[in-house]
Amino acid sequence: MANPSSYDLRRRTEEWCATAGFEPSIAIEVTEFGTARDFVSRDLGVALLPLPARRFPGVVDVPLRGDGYARTVALATTMPSLSPIARRFRDFVVERGISGLSVE
Repeated sequence: MANPSSYDLRRRTEEWCATAGFEPSIAIEVTEFGTARDFVSRDLGVALLPLPARRFPGVVDVPLRGDGYARTVALATTMPSLSPIARRFRDFVVERGISGLSVE
């Protein structure tokens, strides 16, 4: 399973598979990572997903090996200062070790 073809992760998944010498057979398109993990836990397929913040019962996360398996993510707000929950989210992203993140 994979995201719809309009998603960046889907495009990258297809590129990475082509580089590895195969074309994925995608039977299910899913927009939510949690839904994809639920489907995987029910043996409905496999999925390339960002690592989760917590373990999902019945799912084994296998990190990709090699270079070049990364995406750029941006956090943006129109608020002059962050709410407590937005600040916690920003701090969570920073603590996860996402490189290149600048906090202004």
